[in-house]
Amino acid sequence: LTGLPNRRSYDNVLAQRISDATAGGPRDCVLIRVDLDHFKHVNDTLGHEAGDLVLQRVADVLRAELRVGDFAARIGGDEFSIILAPGQSGGHAREVIERMQARLSEPLWFEGRQCRFGASFGVAETEDIAAMGSEIQLFADAALYRAKEGGRNRMEFFTPELHQNILFDRKLAVEIQEGLDRGEF
Repeated sequence: LTGLPNRRSYDNVLAQRISDATAGGPRDCVLIRVDLDHFKHVNDTLGHEAGDLVLQRVADVLRAELRVGDFAARIGGDEFSIILAPGQSGGHAREVIERMQARLSEPLWFEGRQCRFGASFGVAETEDIAAMGSEIQLFADAALYRAKEGGRNRMEFFTPELHQNILFDRKLAVEIQEGLDRGEF
């Protein structure tokens, strides 16, 4: 539908990026997660053909704004992932996202009605993808969820505070499960 690679291709590209870094290649990595805002509303009110048009618009914007070496994929439904080429920074990610937001805010019409949607972005970056591995995905997701909680149609970057929240949530989940196993509730 979008002409973008799928989740399997994305998984392979990320794994290769990690493998290359482990073998002495570029170690830095910037990952951007994108989730559409109000996409279900478009499908529910205008139909799935309108939803398909939205997905195609997003794919077109991603292709137009990314550079050689960047990789974008539709990883499912209305979710996309972007792995920037080595040597890019969070500042570059911010510029790319701002351009995407501007393009996505341009009106999109379907059968005389405007498709109203936005996109939230979560960004995680590391200087050493070999050490961080696939956990960078959790960090980008945490930033994305923060963007959605903060009002949608915005971007958030993964921070040490978000990392502490993830660690706390993991610890709490283990403690609750252990308490359940011991009949402490």
